[in-house]
Amino acid sequence: MTGLKIRGEIEAEQEFSAEALGAFAPEERVQDIRKLGSTREGSGVYLQAILRRVRPRPSVRYITLASPSDDFFASVPIDRIAEAGLIVYAVNGENMTREQGGPFRFVIPDPAACKTDEIDECANVKFLEEIILTSGKGKDTRPQDEEEHAAIHAPE
Repeated sequence: MTGLKIRGEIEAEQEFSAEALGAFAPEERVQDIRKLGSTREGSGVYLQAILRRVRPRPSVRYITLASPSDDFFASVPIDRIAEAGLIVYAVNGENMTREQGGPFRFVIPDPAACKTDEIDECANVKFLEEIILTSGKGKDTRPQDEEEHAAIHAPE
């Protein structure tokens, strides 16, 4: 399995495996994200911990959460999610499977707390493969209206 790639306007592009994320310091991780109010389960690492390692440039204003293999991208203001965002890397102590939304999943336990219309439930990105940090808004393929939103969540 490949790792989570972090690129863009940063000092050090990196790729993190699930094992590497699980080795972050205990205060940088959450064993059970449900304790933070999430309806999802799993172990996660705070986005802020990853940002400290890649050192975004001062110009960074947006973060794009990307699942290129599914052509799904969510580009949101980084200042609204840097503290609340989590990267889920394991469920029940095992690497995430595709059925669980893996290889990684981005979760904001309470999107409404971000206090912006740019962040909604669809900013919780499953099948996460890349995080791209930029000064301007990046690619965003999230639904633009209620009809589109209902269509992507309809049973197949």
